[in-house]
Amino acid sequence: MLERLDPALRSDRLAIDHYARYSFSLPLVRGKRVLDIACGFGYGSHMMAVYGALEVIGMDISEEAIDYAQKFYKHDNIKYTVKDLLDLDVGHGLFDVVTCFETLEHISDIELAIYRLSCVLKEDGVLVVSVPNDLGKKVENKYHLHKFTELELIGDLARIFRFVDAYYQSYILASLIWKKGYSNPPEEKNLALVSNVRCYMNGTLDELELEPDCFIATCSNSVLPSLSTTVVYSGSAWNEYSRSWQEYEEELVTARERLWAETQHWHRAWQESEAQRAALGADYERLWAETQHWHRAWQESEAQRAALGADYERLWAETQHWHRAWQESEAQRAALGADYERLWAETQHWRYIKYQVSHFFQILRRIVRRILPF
Repeated sequence: MLERLDPALRSDRLAIDHYARYSFSLPLVRGKRVLDIACGFGYGSHMMAVYGALEVIGMDISEEAIDYAQKFYKHDNIKYTVKDLLDLDVGHGLFDVVTCFETLEHISDIELAIYRLSCVLKEDGVLVVSVPNDLGKKVENKYHLHKFTELELIGDLARIFRFVDAYYQSYILASLIWKKGYSNPPEEKNLALVSNVRCYMNGTLDELELEPDCFIATCSNSVLPSLSTTVVYSGSAWNEYSRSWQEYEEELVTARERLWAETQHWHRAWQESEAQRAALGADYERLWAETQHWHRAWQESEAQRAALGADYERLWAETQHWHRAWQESEAQRAALGADYERLWAETQHWRYIKYQVSHFFQILRRIVRRILPF
């Protein structure tokens, strides 16, 4: 069923918010003729009748909702009827108060809807309207045809009504309805008991700087009364909050113990890391000293290498010199060897000639001796 509920069967935030809006309107309805637009299951109409409304007409487009209201929320001062807001006319007469909660966002023709509401309102009657603050919400509501800003809602109402007051509704452990800049006088502290829900209407909430979940406006062609701040909470909601808080405290204890264990673990890890850091620091100092030592050794070796390089260049130059000298001496030796071979050959030749001459003279001497006997 289209966004309808019975707060008697539930006490969650949505139910408390619905109760709060009707509780907020109760100071307007005592002894008055009231039209409750989109009355749903009739709990709000019943609240206003019980509070002292002279007559309440509960109107809704759903036959099922009206049947439910007639069964569970009957009252001598209530009449329920099935009707669409856009078909509203003066046939029902004029009303002192008209409530229209969480309805305009479901209607495509906002201007026509507000005009229909104004048609059934007395000259000094009061219209109380609420719409959700859907802008910026992550979850889209498929039943909402329009998203209102505060200025847009006030502007639409101000086109028809001379006086429009803006109120805001938020939820912080309870449903809060307040008007910016308005503070109730100390004596204005009304307490309403509805089912298991307590409704307080006093104080101011400007200092909380709340982001409203819902915009509420009172409208009239006469000067509007200022309505008290409304705070609505349920015992079951507070019990649920208490249980949630207890669970939260238990979680905090568990988390604190876990964090303490982790802290001890990381403290020991830090101490170990500090010991390792100290050991690494000692190693670093030792390695730095060794590095300095070997750096100086390298500088010395570089100086020696430079000196050796100079010696090497000098020795290389001398080597090249003596190599060339050796090559020259080799060339000379080769030349001398050739001369030696030539001279040796000549020597051998002349020795042979000498031998031949000597042998010839010996033969000649023997011949002479034989020829000349002396």
